Amino acid sequence: MSMKTPQTFDLTGLPTDFALPAASAQSRDRASRRQAAVVELGRRAVAPNVHLLVQDAAALVAESLAVERFGVAELCDDRTKLEMRLAMVASPDDSPNGDARRRSVLTRQFSLDPSRSLAAYALHAGEVVTVADFSTEGRFADEWLWSQGIASAVVVPLRSHDQSYGVIGAFSPRPRQFPQDDLLYAEMIAHLVSTNIARDQTAKTLEYQRRFASTIMETVDALVLVLTPAGRIVRANSACEQMTGYSCDEVRDRAVWSALLIPGEADALKAIFVKLKSDPGPLVHEGYLLTKDAERRRIAWSFGLLSQSGGEIETILATGIDITEQRVAEEEVGRLQAAEAEQTRRLQVVLEELESQKAAASGQATAAAGTSTDDEAVGWQSDSNPFHALPRGSRTDRRRRPRRSFTYYQRIAPSENGRLPPLRMFRRVKCLDISAGGFSFLSAVRPSETDYVVALGNPPVVINVAARVMHVTPTDYEGQPAYLVGCKYTGRIDY
Repeated sequence: MSMKTPQTFDLTGLPTDFALPAASAQSRDRASRRQAAVVELGRRAVAPNVHLLVQDAAALVAESLAVERFGVAELCDDRTKLEMRLAMVASPDDSPNGDARRRSVLTRQFSLDPSRSLAAYALHAGEVVTVADFSTEGRFADEWLWSQGIASAVVVPLRSHDQSYGVIGAFSPRPRQFPQDDLLYAEMIAHLVSTNIARDQTAKTLEYQRRFASTIMETVDALVLVLTPAGRIVRANSACEQMTGYSCDEVRDRAVWSALLIPGEADALKAIFVKLKSDPGPLVHEGYLLTKDAERRRIAWSFGLLSQSGGEIETILATGIDITEQRVAEEEVGRLQAAEAEQTRRLQVVLEELESQKAAASGQATAAAGTSTDDEAVGWQSDSNPFHALPRGSRTDRRRRPRRSFTYYQRIAPSENGRLPPLRMFRRVKCLDISAGGFSFLSAVRPSETDYVVALGNPPVVINVAARVMHVTPTDYEGQPAYLVGCKYTGRIDY
């Protein structure tokens, strides 16, 4: 194998004093020193910086095995490579002032191919790997360690359950055999470190999940309640606090049906909690929420299990959407649809009577003398001027078909010289009554037209009927001067 020039890095300021106190190393036997090293490592693992803990462990193994170098190989962030760091075991005499914090560290990245490096091979094997002499090694070819003058090594993978974190190792420039107790000691140190790494990662994962769940709860617009299996409130998000007017502290430990629901809806919600024992949900429920100001809000709830252990429910999550305005809008749509249906029914009656009149008129001769005029048929006294208006209260209603009071809107347009108006000419007017013979509408100005086309119904179903103005009466409507325009239907028109 070809020798390569080592790459060195000065780790100034890193707490990498891995050596045991000089007094301890000189005065105790090997077993005592190992025991003291494990105790010291355990102390550092209480609140570990994981990277420093791994380096400490590798240095302790190397010192216990009486070799000159230790190494750490950790998986890179993308978990596709290993980064190996090789360093000398330090002692307080490494620097003039007795501080062993400055040292040379060699680094190299390897692929995870077990045939290309000792670290990848040990990680792949999942157990302690020893090399007595690199010159005779046939399981892998680690050119980099060979180029650094390494002749023998002990490498232990860091694993917990099925999770791999890297390896630690002790390295010697001389060929040598490692006894079984050295290997057991190295495995014990690796197990201690792996357990602490797993614990640290689990704690970070739980903290991330907690912060993530908390962020979701506080940023969503939906109402969120965390409940016990008995329905007691554990937590309420800010949206719920704003909707109800209650702070989380005010409703904590209270049953949700007694704190937030209106009387009479508790049984339905309790049934949801009973059903969750056999059905993890989500289960839905719609009901009223009673705010602190006694306002009722219609809420669509969804209930599901947030956590369950050993078949027992631990926490229930309730999310709610305010649908108050939606339900009000639906009721208004229903009311308008009913009004439209009534209007359509009445217009249909008008059209049927018009058709009946037209059929009867076509089979009769011109009326004899004394027959009522058109004006009299509508029931209003009139002279030759169709817009002549007698003083209020001086007219007598002599309609043959009494009109029914019915306020509605319809579209009308003036008809000029018997021609049909374009659609853009139609305007919407407020009508006050309707009958088979005619209708009346309000106008802010005195109309100058005598004939109109009335568009009955709503697009796309529209029936056009011709109507003639029979009277215009000044009146007051909602405190404003207006004109009541009475019209008589004269026949159906088709475009």
